[in-house]
Amino acid sequence: MPRILYVLTTFFLLFAGSLSLQAQDDLGLYPECHCLYMQADEAVGKSSFDSLSREFHKLAIAKGDKNSILQYHLLELRHLCMGSSKEQVLEAMEQLKEKALEMGELKYFFNAYTRTAMYMEDVEHDETAVLELLLEMLSEATKYNSEYGFYEGHRYLALICWKQGDFINARRHALKAYGIYSETKDPIIKNETIIVRTLTELSETYKADNDSSLLFLEEARKVAAIGVDSLRCNYCEARYWAKKNDLAKYAFFRDKVREDDRSYTRYYPQGDLMFGATEAAAAGNWETFHSNVEQFDNILDLKYFAELASLYGNVGELSQLEERIIRTIFKAHSSNQSDAIARLAASMGNMELSHSLDATKHKLAMSNRLIIASLSAFLILLILFMVVYIHKRHNEDREKQQLITKLQKSRDEADKANRMKTTFVQNMSHEIRTPLNALVGFAQLLSLPDGSLTPEEKEEYGDIVTNSGEVLIGLIDDILNMADIETGNYKIRLSRFKPASVCAFALRIVEGRVSADVKLVFENRVSEDLSVNSDMLRVQQILTNFLTNAIKNTESGTITIGCTTEEAPGYVSFYVADTGVGVPPEKADVIFDRYVKLDNFKPGTGLGLSICRILASKLQGLVYLDRNYSPGARFVLNIPL
Repeated sequence: MPRILYVLTTFFLLFAGSLSLQAQDDLGLYPECHCLYMQADEAVGKSSFDSLSREFHKLAIAKGDKNSILQYHLLELRHLCMGSSKEQVLEAMEQLKEKALEMGELKYFFNAYTRTAMYMEDVEHDETAVLELLLEMLSEATKYNSEYGFYEGHRYLALICWKQGDFINARRHALKAYGIYSETKDPIIKNETIIVRTLTELSETYKADNDSSLLFLEEARKVAAIGVDSLRCNYCEARYWAKKNDLAKYAFFRDKVREDDRSYTRYYPQGDLMFGATEAAAAGNWETFHSNVEQFDNILDLKYFAELASLYGNVGELSQLEERIIRTIFKAHSSNQSDAIARLAASMGNMELSHSLDATKHKLAMSNRLIIASLSAFLILLILFMVVYIHKRHNEDREKQQLITKLQKSRDEADKANRMKTTFVQNMSHEIRTPLNALVGFAQLLSLPDGSLTPEEKEEYGDIVTNSGEVLIGLIDDILNMADIETGNYKIRLSRFKPASVCAFALRIVEGRVSADVKLVFENRVSEDLSVNSDMLRVQQILTNFLTNAIKNTESGTITIGCTTEEAPGYVSFYVADTGVGVPPEKADVIFDRYVKLDNFKPGTGLGLSICRILASKLQGLVYLDRNYSPGARFVLNIPL
């Protein structure tokens, strides 16, 4: 290793060692404390909390971990907020504030206000006390020039305004909180994904035809990690697409919400009622819609249902929901709050002005430090340049090796493709030769002079010639269709047609190929008036392929073809089900791949289902094997309505 790199490495190791830091988790807790914290957190509001909390506090003090000590006080406050007296909660709030100031962690200082405000709102139902707390919180934020205090204050004020139906002020405070979040360099604010809730609720204050609604949802998704944040984004986006009357996208995000059953039922206990009401409105089932909506009292929820009633033209439900919204807003704005609201509005102007002046002073102070910082940055950049230069050759060698590896991988893939094509050509030679030999041989027999063959023999040999010709044409069609797809010559021509008619036509094409022991059944589960805009010939081609496969693999029983709109909202589903041999589990995942055949001893190219999948994609739909169906196999094609 070059001397300079050795010196720099030694320097940085000594520097890192001098800090004597121990690995911490995302909450800033030491690993020994984290396990006990999680146990105490799960026990909040339960009888086991006191013992776990004391044990956690004892360990936090022993380790000298200030974040763990402050988290203990926050846990105590949360626990008391689950049902203790107002006096106990206020005492715990003051203890947390005092400890936070003592340890220089203002985040917990302002957390004490917001947690207590939640208690005053949810348990005491004292909106005036909530506003008084927020007023005091913003005053303290001004006193300590705390960006975090202003951020939390505006965020919580937005929440209060939403609950009261004051969407104008809710947006005002939400946008201020998001403005602070966007511009701040404070890692405490940046690491709090609670802004996701602010952004999602902000999006729901706009109507679906306002671009701002989707814009804020997209901003929320950028911030959201896994877990409840992602769940909240999916939940609100499902509601957004429902208001846009895009039921396919609604169903997509609804299903994503339901993937995590535990989190879903915990954070959205009324989620199934909401989805049920949404789907009832779309289906015109207003009795179910009304029954579900009666369970909600949140103004954002009521606003959402009102938009659905408006979208689907139910004037009566819309009128009732608007009356409920007005009553809820009137109830929320009780007269005893007016003084507190007025004082809050007046004080906020003064606070914001003071905050602006302090920010200006801070910028001036920062400019004096800029020169020193610039010199330091120059020296650091010089050192970094030397390190980068030393490692340059090593990086070049590594890139060369990566390129060689990539080329080898590409060569292996090309070899694999060539082997597959070679195998395919060999198989096709065999597949084509078999029916062709039968065609030629029996045609020669039929050409013998009159009297050489009995009428029964002529009929039998004629059937063999016909069947061999059909097999040969099918093989050639598959090869030509795949060639057209790969060269881009396969065109999609849209027109309106009825699903039942295309099913019936496909059935007529294959009915002559079915053995006597197999019964063909047609199920029409769609309205006679229903029509779809798609390529009828390609849909027919897919269904014919499904039927051909079913005939090949069904010796007795039934083959059923049908169509329905009940399986996938926003789509019409065509299906072919049989009582044949079914699809072996080892082939279920690859049955739609090229050159894959269910039975290698039966004629075919192994391209039919692969062509079906490609055609379905071009029709904005999809094909799949129904793995829950038995006995036999069931193939499904979904295309948009």
